[in-house]
Amino acid sequence: MSIKERFKAIRRDLNLNQEAFGFNLGTNQVGITDIERGRKNLSIEVMEILHKKFYVNLNWLICGTGSIKYNYNEIEKENESKPEFQSNLKMVIDALRETIEAQKETNEAHKRTITALEARITAYENKYEKQANAQK
Repeated sequence: MSIKERFKAIRRDLNLNQEAFGFNLGTNQVGITDIERGRKNLSIEVMEILHKKFYVNLNWLICGTGSIKYNYNEIEKENESKPEFQSNLKMVIDALRETIEAQKETNEAHKRTITALEARITAYENKYEKQANAQK
């Protein structure tokens, strides 16, 4: 499996579409598509976000060895006593909330598009009916 395939596997493992994934990584859907298709390489910044926000095992991402993510339970047990644990946990919570908001925005955009398309269909149907009646 190549890096681009592993990158796509991470997105799918997180159950995110390209737009939401891009939002979480500070890019857009086109940037995610370019990485997944191999037209663009993963930047160090994106790898760092994947590691910090989603606990992606960079050894797996780069080399394909180990597991896709670190074991959350082990990380929590090791780090619960450290002061930065609370801030890391907060970062994960914030990332999940951002993902939810991005999904909501995407859904709203889709609803607006559907409404606009339905209005266009209605207008075309009316035009079609007028032309059909005029030919009778």
